[in-house]
Amino acid sequence: MKILSVHTHNLNSLRGKQSIDFTDGELANAGLYAIVGPTGAGKSTILDAITLALYGKTERDPTGGEVMTNGTGECFAEVEFAVRAGRYRSRWERTRARKRPDGRLQTARRELSVWDAETGAYRILVGDRLKRVNEATERVVGLDYNRFVRSVMLTQGQFARFLSSTTDERADVLERITGTEIYRDLSRAAFARHKLARRAHDELLGQLDGNRALGEEERRELEADLGRAQRETLLLRPRLRSLRDQLEPYLEHDRLLQQRRTAHHRLERSRAAYAAAAADRARLAASHRLHPAREPLARRAQLATELTEATAALERATQEEARAANHHRHESGAATTASTQLDEFRTKLPERRATLERAAELERDRATLHGHRDSKRADRARLAADLAPEEARLADLERQLAAAPAPAAGPAAADPEVTLTNELAAAGAEERRLAAWTERLAAAEAHQRAATDHQRAHAALASATAAAAAATEAERAATATVESRRRLLRTAELAHGLDPLRADLRPGEPCPLCGSTTHHPADHPAATTSDDLARATADLRAAEEQLRTSAAAARAAAEERA
Repeated sequence: MKILSVHTHNLNSLRGKQSIDFTDGELANAGLYAIVGPTGAGKSTILDAITLALYGKTERDPTGGEVMTNGTGECFAEVEFAVRAGRYRSRWERTRARKRPDGRLQTARRELSVWDAETGAYRILVGDRLKRVNEATERVVGLDYNRFVRSVMLTQGQFARFLSSTTDERADVLERITGTEIYRDLSRAAFARHKLARRAHDELLGQLDGNRALGEEERRELEADLGRAQRETLLLRPRLRSLRDQLEPYLEHDRLLQQRRTAHHRLERSRAAYAAAAADRARLAASHRLHPAREPLARRAQLATELTEATAALERATQEEARAANHHRHESGAATTASTQLDEFRTKLPERRATLERAAELERDRATLHGHRDSKRADRARLAADLAPEEARLADLERQLAAAPAPAAGPAAADPEVTLTNELAAAGAEERRLAAWTERLAAAEAHQRAATDHQRAHAALASATAAAAAATEAERAATATVESRRRLLRTAELAHGLDPLRADLRPGEPCPLCGSTTHHPADHPAATTSDDLARATADLRAAEEQLRTSAAAARAAAEERA
């Protein structure tokens, strides 16, 4: 078996139509060649295309349901090969519903065709049922799928499968792939021919034993008959040549008539094939007309994915905005309450200042009264000291009075005790007035302390509100920085993964990922290195740490404000 060409369309990373012709160019003269390229370039896909076209499955995908390139709606694999029986073409194709990338996966279709030398085109042998196609392929190739992948198409790491086969299986496979079964057939044919020749030889010996030798007279008669026949032959040869010359135009005429009938038959078959291909030509024309729209459709699928991601990001941003709005409304309400309280405080401030002034005046009066009180207390102490001898004398006088007879009536003399009692009553009234002033002064001091505490609380509230707003803004900025760094890191990772493929871009050649031929390596930024990824990762971690710090500060500021 010799592979002549391989054709693929939308298989794994080989997007679009790809062709390899082993009968043209350098590949036609190369006895050995290698398939090389970076990981994901499609090396194994070329080998998968061969088994997919011949047997409808691969080692990596036994059902053939996961080989279609993402974002496409159809794919096929086609192989042309030659064996001793002739030249054949095997094709496998699969589509999604309406050939849309999101359509339901349809059943695979296969066909096996043979080259028709008369028409110069392939003629379909089988193409209706997969089982018949498999049987015909095994009959033409001479190998079933398991023997093919164990001997001809050894995939990565599968050489041990061939070595682990039994001796009879390896011998049968080697005979089929090297063509040495012909020597086995020649050996059997030589044995049969020798047996027939031996039998004929024995029969001739038996006939020879039964024949007798001719006599001299019979031999002369036979020789005379032979001479006459030879002379007649010499006489008939010119006539035979003349008859052959006369017959040649008739033979040429018959040959031309046969060629005409053959050509007419070919023409009829060509017309029938052309008429049968009308639907295919219409689909091909429609396909050519739709070719300019295929790239926008592929781009549309990509844009749909990006739109989905953007919508999700927008929903997250909307939720964040709603939470921020709720927080803002809450803070605004608290600020409004604080502002109302501040306005009330400012409205009552003149009255409180007047109260403070009165309190200051009362404080001064209190100091004066304290001085008076201390002076009065000193006077009272002196009076008490002076009163003690007088009280002793009074007691003595009372004893003398009790012992003395009643005095005669006359004008009352001035009583020192009455005078002292009046002075004590006046001192008590003065002390009560000082106590009242003391109470008023204590109330003024308490009011002043309350006003001072209110001012300090208002200042602390304003400071906490400003700190909470600053912390919230810092947290919002840190969140935006984290999202930006995450996007940068994702972009760097994607760019780093695409760098090997981007380096292989050539002007005018299709991109191995999207199939576009419009971009150029010069249009892309510089390659992303591992150091760039490490820096982007470190920046993201620093931003996340800053976000955690800002969030903790915002919570602490909110608690302090509360």
